[in-house]
Amino acid sequence: MAFSDFDFGFAYHCNGEIRNGLTKKPEKYGEQFNKFEIIGVCLNVNEGTLSFSKNGYSLGIAFTDQKLKKKPIYAAISLSQNTEIELITGKELPSCFNF
Repeated sequence: MAFSDFDFGFAYHCNGEIRNGLTKKPEKYGEQFNKFEIIGVCLNVNEGTLSFSKNGYSLGIAFTDQKLKKKPIYAAISLSQNTEIELITGKELPSCFNF
């Protein structure tokens, strides 16, 4: 099971679909992306919205849900084979991540 299979999991997949919950079918959203793309994530906890961008261009609101207003909220990133990630948050890494 993927985290987006749960009612509290929200995902934007590389095939251009968003998913949330076991019973909901994937919905088309944005575009497909590959390992050379830059995907941005914007969570507005005041409004309960989750949006994504691709290479600096907003793809609009992907999800609006009251669960996105509740704390705690944990970010998760899932990678397949032959993929890379560079996470840019504007925050310092915890000491356990300093290599």
